[in-house]
Amino acid sequence: MQPDTLIPPLLGAQLAEYRARPFNTIGGPALTILGILFLLISFQINRNLVLLAIIGLFILPFGLLITLFGFTQPRLRVVLYTDGFSYQRGRTTTAVQWTDIAHVQSIVTRNFIHFIYAGKTYTYTIETRSGTRIVLNDTIQGIRELGERIEYERTLRTSLGTPPA
Repeated sequence: MQPDTLIPPLLGAQLAEYRARPFNTIGGPALTILGILFLLISFQINRNLVLLAIIGLFILPFGLLITLFGFTQPRLRVVLYTDGFSYQRGRTTTAVQWTDIAHVQSIVTRNFIHFIYAGKTYTYTIETRSGTRIVLNDTIQGIRELGERIEYERTLRTSLGTPPA
């Protein structure tokens, strides 16, 4: 964890850092390469390996989509400080003090695929007193811990006498 040089010292000492999930930048290229390999093997070694070619054609577009998504958000990160947090997406960094948060909305969705439980997704929408809205979701690794910490800090500041907007 390196100190963030972009944020002025008004947010205090750095406590934790959350980044985009590594699958977005690692899994996409791996699936793309795997799809290309399946296609090459099926056409070069034995033209009767049609099933391998179909699998390669199925995997290749997903790998490309995941790769493109991973490269569009490579600098997505949230850094927690003692007096607030910073949200960085690309070259834009937003600093938010705990006392500036008007409210936090959390949405937990239980996902089912054909009646089979497939896990939960978490979305936290933070709105500041100035009207800035920051949406944090499952693209960030450790989103549940991050969202709960932001909710806790906002609640703590509200209960200490700093009223919400």
